[in-house]
Amino acid sequence: RAFAKGLYHFVRRNIPVNEDCEEIVQEIFESLWAQRQKLDIRSTLEGYLVGMARHKVIRYFRKSVLKRKYRDHFLLFNAVYNEVEKPAQSDHAAMQLALDKLISELPDRCREALRLRLSENLSNRDIARRMNINTRTVESYMFTAFNHIRASYRKYVANAG
Repeated sequence: RAFAKGLYHFVRRNIPVNEDCEEIVQEIFESLWAQRQKLDIRSTLEGYLVGMARHKVIRYFRKSVLKRKYRDHFLLFNAVYNEVEKPAQSDHAAMQLALDKLISELPDRCREALRLRLSENLSNRDIARRMNINTRTVESYMFTAFNHIRASYRKYVANAG
């Protein structure tokens, strides 16, 4: 009790937040109590406590600088993510619509083979069995479908840019 008020004022000169000052003073006395068995004070108790307070204040500023950096980094990341995410979602939806339109332009059997490849991840052999056709025919369908999509995508990108 004799030193609490003086420590509080010492800490308060450096730290503007009352609660943080009180917490630091509390931590000083908790640490003092926890270390009471092995304390080796070579100066006055007041000098020892002021030294502890000085170290706690320095640690407080290091933490607050680090917290501020993390907060600023998080705010920046959040802002960038939100800006990037919005167009990406709308671009993804637009591209999905364009892809669906391109696939709908394919011949029926070619479209069915492509759908089996994309939605069910089937191999050419499995698609051939499922559709009752030759594996070479499936390869031809895939070649046709991907060439159509590639060519149309180039036109889409050229028109968008």
